[in-house]
Amino acid sequence: MNAKILIDAERMRYPNTGLYNFCKYLGNEILNQNKSFDIELFMPGNETSNFRNLDNHVDRRFWHKFFMPFQNNYSLWHTTFQNTKFFPDSFKGKIAYTIHDLNFLHEKHSDSKRQSYLDAVANRIHRADRVITISNYVKNEVLEHIDVRPEKIEVIYNGCNLLNTGYVVTVPKNIPSKPFIYSIGNLCEKKNFHVLAGMLLNNDFELVISGINANNGYLEKILSYARSLGVENRIIFTGVVSDEEKHWYLANCLAFGFTSIAEGFGLPVIEAMYFGKPVFLSTRTSLPEIGGSLAYYFDNFDPQYMAIQTERGLADFYTNPSKSIAVKEYVKKFSWNNAAEQYLELYKRLLD
Repeated sequence: MNAKILIDAERMRYPNTGLYNFCKYLGNEILNQNKSFDIELFMPGNETSNFRNLDNHVDRRFWHKFFMPFQNNYSLWHTTFQNTKFFPDSFKGKIAYTIHDLNFLHEKHSDSKRQSYLDAVANRIHRADRVITISNYVKNEVLEHIDVRPEKIEVIYNGCNLLNTGYVVTVPKNIPSKPFIYSIGNLCEKKNFHVLAGMLLNNDFELVISGINANNGYLEKILSYARSLGVENRIIFTGVVSDEEKHWYLANCLAFGFTSIAEGFGLPVIEAMYFGKPVFLSTRTSLPEIGGSLAYYFDNFDPQYMAIQTERGLADFYTNPSKSIAVKEYVKKFSWNNAAEQYLELYKRLLD
């Protein structure tokens, strides 16, 4: 009889998020490649139609945070979110534990709250048989803050969703009237969107930002900063967009800007590169690792400096046709096919 594996995809209760897509695309590719195991997903029942080869699933219920009578039906449990409320503490089998980031270390929390989060992650790490991080940056941050053997952690990069599905375009309601820079993500401090206004100096571009308005105070900060630079009339907030609308923005933008200061991977960067676009990133956290030598970087966020770097980067990119080709080719290293292959190999090692 094949070993039974449960993959935790409960974060699919939050559409339009990176964790939703992580569970969806990785889960599909694992199910597609699997020939050795009996794999089920722990997930919201209304999301099962997203999986082509799913035979069985466990319908996630809120009370499973406290009681999971089914957990010992499995030989391996894969927890796919570092701050999960559904960790199988009394599980008798093997545990694989994916950590996307330790962003709580960089957010506005009290020292006691930050330590509480860190202790919870450390406890899960010590209980797990293998820890997976989505970048070397995250691995090094874990090693810096938690006492764990380096050999217990391995890096498996996320994939680019578009390599699996291709793309369909829907023209959005908010169409810029001028060449535009695009960005996307939850509107919160750690995404650092407000500094992107500096990319609008010394030009006539527009800036389009898509995403959930998670913090009204931060939206006002973006507008206030843009106002101080005299560019507030060239910023468009779209709110949440569909994948098809996002594809339109990525296909039609002049460049992609992503100046996050707390990022475990940065999937929007890879999606923009899939479309052969120049990407302008901060040098913080994982972004240099993911963007590589083909991205353009801001060492600091002084608006005049950012304006100069933007002008130079665009000139370099658009006067050299090979740049777009190289960017598209680079994206192929970030595939869900590769990620699923590595996870399945890890499952095999844990269960041998």
